[in-house]
Amino acid sequence: MSCWLPESNDSRRGLESNGGNTLKWNVPPPRAVVEASTVCGQKIYVRQHGNPDGPRLVLSHGNGLAADVLYPLWSHFLRRFEVVVFDVRHHGWNPRPTGAPHHIPAFLDDFARVMECIRQRLGEKSAVGVFHSLGSVLAVLDQVRRPDNRDYSGLMLFELPLLFRKRGGWDMGPRARAMSERTRRRKEHYGAREELADEIRAMTHYQGLADGVHDLIAAATTRPAQNPADGYVVCCPRGYEARLYEDLWVYGTLADLCRIQIPVKVLGGDPTCKFSFLPSLRLDGIAAVDYDYVPDTSHLLPLEEPEACAAATLEFLESRGLA
Repeated sequence: MSCWLPESNDSRRGLESNGGNTLKWNVPPPRAVVEASTVCGQKIYVRQHGNPDGPRLVLSHGNGLAADVLYPLWSHFLRRFEVVVFDVRHHGWNPRPTGAPHHIPAFLDDFARVMECIRQRLGEKSAVGVFHSLGSVLAVLDQVRRPDNRDYSGLMLFELPLLFRKRGGWDMGPRARAMSERTRRRKEHYGAREELADEIRAMTHYQGLADGVHDLIAAATTRPAQNPADGYVVCCPRGYEARLYEDLWVYGTLADLCRIQIPVKVLGGDPTCKFSFLPSLRLDGIAAVDYDYVPDTSHLLPLEEPEACAAATLEFLESRGLA
């Protein structure tokens, strides 16, 4: 199957550099790109990497990010696994919003369509879902609403953001609203990608990122503006990203881990850190899942300690006979 880049999407081009500075994390071109279509006719570009004869991992990302941002994690799987990555609608490689819905129910329908596309275009094979943040919530909700589906034989979830630690207790609502308000104040246009990378370096909750990840985020979450003189524009508009933080709190209450039939591993950030979450609103939900955390990491642990996260993923896959 040939590899190609969609003519209408420049978000991937230039990931080998960031305004002339070579990226430490150079995302390789995919072996193949296939198109999944949403119910409203938009395209979701699904990319195949790694070993096509190996076990299949299907990977997606958190709100406002992109699957290529998680390359420091999934780069560890390329030799042994077929790694299939895709961006949530209006993120990464996918078209920017043109009036299409941008909410959790639409994303859930997209998840089912992406998996159907993968089976039809890349071949029937069992798959393990590997998801971070928003992707983790969507994977759980998808299993809850379609308990008999066989899209995944297991789920490896990083930072399922359902319960947030605050002084004196735990809650998610205030945190979601604060994140939404902060996101609405962000810039959407940058003269150069280095401007966004420098902005990320200055943000408190990005301080733990591994070397070079700031530049990778800036490259993977922006694309050239229609007018080259305008520099770069973020792939997911800030209003769309902000609204999802509020949606996640509402729909996250339905993400009941106790109702999932397949093996699930949740790896979280350090629960003593300010920017991390627990994987359930209920204690029995936490007890029902294989949950662990990486010390001294936050909600962005796959970008802070990618080697530790990859090792935990491999341990889960091998212990459950999924690899």
